[in-house]
Amino acid sequence: MNRRIILMAALFIVAAGLAGSVFAAEKKTANPFVTGELTSVESDGTVVIDNNGYLVSPFALILDGKKRKVPLSAIPIPSPVYIEFTYSTAGPVINLLRVNPQ
Repeated sequence: MNRRIILMAALFIVAAGLAGSVFAAEKKTANPFVTGELTSVESDGTVVIDNNGYLVSPFALILDGKKRKVPLSAIPIPSPVYIEFTYSTAGPVINLLRVNPQ
């Protein structure tokens, strides 16, 4: 009986340690980011920033120069922007687009 309790406690400690290291690794990874010039908003949901195409997530946070939420169509072109994105099989997908104040 004592062996069973010790074994269960050891397995619990190992499992908790592994789970903690997985969550710690997730917290350390950050989304890549870019600053550049937004030069085009396409009708297919893509934007062009410094001659590179990016998809825009339907859940992306779009902020104007005063950090207010706005639709993508309200962003003036051209505009200096800061973006955070993730990689997908379709290409880079923007999760945050913020107009940099001039």
